[in-house]
Amino acid sequence: MTSANSFVNVPGTFSVSNGSTVAMYVGALRAGSVSVSGGSGATSLLVDASKRAAMANSSVCTVAGDLVVRNSSVSTTIYAGKVAVGGSVRAETSATLRVYTARLDVGSSVSDSLSVIGTSSGMLIDGRVSSWYLPAAASASSTDLAANISGGLTIQGTSATLTMYLASLDVGGSALIESTSATANMYAPMQGTRASFGGNFAMQSGSRMYLYSDPSSGVGFVMSVAGNFLLGTGTTISGVGGGFGNSSGPGSLSASRYGGAGAGHGGEGGGSADAPAVGGLAYGSFTEPTRSGSGGSNAFSLNCPTQFAAGGAGGSALRLVVGGSANASGTIDMSGAGGSNVGNCNWWSSGGGGSGGSVWIDCGGNLVGSGTIAVSGGVGGQSTYNAGVGGGGRIALYAANLSGWSGTLQTWSPQQSLGEIGGPGTAYLLERTSGRRRLVVDQNSITTARRAWLLDPLPLLPDATFAFDSIDLRRGAQVLLPNASWTVELASGGQLDGDRSGVFVARGRLNAQQGTGLHLSHVSVESGGRLDLADVTTLSSVYVDVNGELANARAVRVTGSGGRLRVYSDGRTSGLLSGNVRLLGALTVDTSALVRFYSRQVTFD
Repeated sequence: MTSANSFVNVPGTFSVSNGSTVAMYVGALRAGSVSVSGGSGATSLLVDASKRAAMANSSVCTVAGDLVVRNSSVSTTIYAGKVAVGGSVRAETSATLRVYTARLDVGSSVSDSLSVIGTSSGMLIDGRVSSWYLPAAASASSTDLAANISGGLTIQGTSATLTMYLASLDVGGSALIESTSATANMYAPMQGTRASFGGNFAMQSGSRMYLYSDPSSGVGFVMSVAGNFLLGTGTTISGVGGGFGNSSGPGSLSASRYGGAGAGHGGEGGGSADAPAVGGLAYGSFTEPTRSGSGGSNAFSLNCPTQFAAGGAGGSALRLVVGGSANASGTIDMSGAGGSNVGNCNWWSSGGGGSGGSVWIDCGGNLVGSGTIAVSGGVGGQSTYNAGVGGGGRIALYAANLSGWSGTLQTWSPQQSLGEIGGPGTAYLLERTSGRRRLVVDQNSITTARRAWLLDPLPLLPDATFAFDSIDLRRGAQVLLPNASWTVELASGGQLDGDRSGVFVARGRLNAQQGTGLHLSHVSVESGGRLDLADVTTLSSVYVDVNGELANARAVRVTGSGGRLRVYSDGRTSGLLSGNVRLLGALTVDTSALVRFYSRQVTFD
């Protein structure tokens, strides 16, 4: 049936079954309900109300009741500027429904839902202009790429799949994704994707969700859940390699010869094999992370400059806002992807690893669970020339109470035998009930000279202050305060925590004056930096190296194997010129500890 401006009106049920094939190219379809089911052979329905309509962006497909596609070998495909279903939309028992539209409205009450149920059942909702054939002159409006569901959303059954290319998804009720390999795929356009759920959100029984940010803009996903959030054991939300594409993003470098550079994000990227061996820079907020990871740099051979080994894409970005409580016992993985290897003209080239993305979970209630939240960097390619590894991303967890969370925060740049390792990412934890603020940086005992950076949302104030109750540096992690006018402050009773292997590098001010005075991580004060000690400070098997300013040096005890205080020739105490040190109280040096002043003058009061 073909007519450019024709309208098909079916007051009752429009039914296609038992091996029938129906194709309609019309301006509009209006039906009481639509049922497409199998029985004997393949059954299909095609409704194309966009290519043939005089104005494709105003073409409509309207179903007053339910739209149901059921049984194996059954498929329905709809093209329309707008699809409105008054009842529910269901793909059942291995059937497939594809809807290409700028706007899908489902239901008028909370009982009207969208569901994909049954083994291998599938549904596609594709709002991309290129997919539903809008004329080039048609412009997208603020309501384009949207799906609105009055009731709930269900994906249930082994390998049942829902794929969505949308800017916004509004679900009035609850969402349930369960059964082995039951999957939701979400692709974000340039402006990112916002998904909201009016009830609870639950993933169980080995189900999966994949998140793909736009590879050119890197804008990711904001998911809002009014009720409670459950990510059950064995379930996964993955955005691995779903961020910026190769050689793109703020932490990426341009293509290099032979070995590509790892991208940066929360931590610096690992350097390439080509001189100068530098990696991508860090970026993004550690308290409010919303940026995707950057792509590792491509690599090419001088013999074949037009052919290259692609760098790995960065990890995607997820912000999850939960009105109630959240249980994260599954895996949320926004890590970067690995670089590739290509052999061209008798030379092998290797792409750099992508940097980890970001995860920001903000709960009105408590956060519990024992799952894994990962924003690791991707490995670099390894061949004749070895590429750098991507830096880790950023994690932030906000909740009323975090004591029930016992999971793993995986922020490090991974190990590889060749190629420079990137720096670790950051994890920021805020517990609202107690007000406790904690920074965790973990490098998983993988040796690297690259560091995490403490940055916050732009525009940064010239005298920004970041306050913590605990800074926990673990397993060789290094963290840099990069700006001389910024301050990191330990709150009253706070301390520099860790396992005595991490290093806090201060180009700005580290103010520990109100803390406990116990340092369990090393401190390196660079030129232009400053360290304010507590009135009584103990360096127990950790070191403090000063090339900048040391303030409030009153009562200092250096103890234990590896305990060390060194003030270099450019170092000083407050109020004095470089190379001059004045201690205001007792200095105690126990056996096996070391104190050394490379100074022109040292005064003890």
